[in-house]
Amino acid sequence: EWNTDIEEELQKLKKKWFALKKSKIITRLDHLNDGKVMKFDSSTNITCLAPSHDDFQRYQEKVKFDAANNVDQARNASNLLSTILKLEINGYHFLLTSDAEKSALQGAHERDKDHFEGVKFHICQMAHHGSKVNHPVEFWHQITNFEIQNAVASAGMGYKHPSKDVLKDFYQRGYKVYCTNIVNGMKEFVNELEDAKNALDDFSELAEEYKIANDRAFVLDNGMVKLLV
Repeated sequence: EWNTDIEEELQKLKKKWFALKKSKIITRLDHLNDGKVMKFDSSTNITCLAPSHDDFQRYQEKVKFDAANNVDQARNASNLLSTILKLEINGYHFLLTSDAEKSALQGAHERDKDHFEGVKFHICQMAHHGSKVNHPVEFWHQITNFEIQNAVASAGMGYKHPSKDVLKDFYQRGYKVYCTNIVNGMKEFVNELEDAKNALDDFSELAEEYKIANDRAFVLDNGMVKLLV
C-alpha cells in the first residue's frame, strides 16, 4: 500500500529544494551514486556503494524509460534505486542497506571488493527491514571477516518484516541480532530462543535486548551494541 503521507513529505522536500536552489543557498547538485565518497571530517566518511549505473539501467527498463507514465511499474521498481552506504566513524564501520535488492548488494561486492575485504563492519543493516526477498545469502557469505558482528533490522507491524529465516541465517553466522521492535519474525525468533534455552537449562536468562519491545533504540559503545532503556 502506497503511503500518501510520505509522498506529501517528499513533495514538500522537493519544493523546499527548489526554493533553496532559486535563492542560491544551494548552488550545486551532486549526484549520489556508486563510488561517491563524502568526507565530513578527519574521522567520518560515507561511501556510496549503490545505486550503480546498472541499477539505474534496470530501473529504466522496468519503467519502460518513462516513469511518469508508468507509475505502477515505477513504484514496484523503486527499490532498485535504494542506497547502500558504507559509513566509517572513528574507525568503526557500518553497512547501511536501506531497501536494496539482492542484485544491488551482490553487484556492489563484485564492482569493488576493496570496499568489503579487510573491512570489519561493526553493524550491518538487514536489507528491506529483514525481508527474505531482499536477503542474498551468497552476499553475506562473502562478508565473514568481522571481529564484532551485529545485524540490525528496523521493523514495525506492517508487511510482516523481519523474516524469521533471515534472522536465523544471521544468528547462525555468529551475528548478534537486533530489531527495533519485537514483532513478526523477530517475535518468533525470540520465542525459539526461549524454547531452546528452556530445553537446555532452567537457570540462564535471555539477554535483556530480547525482552524489551516497542520502538527500541541502540547505541554503539566500544564496538558493542547496547540497548537504550
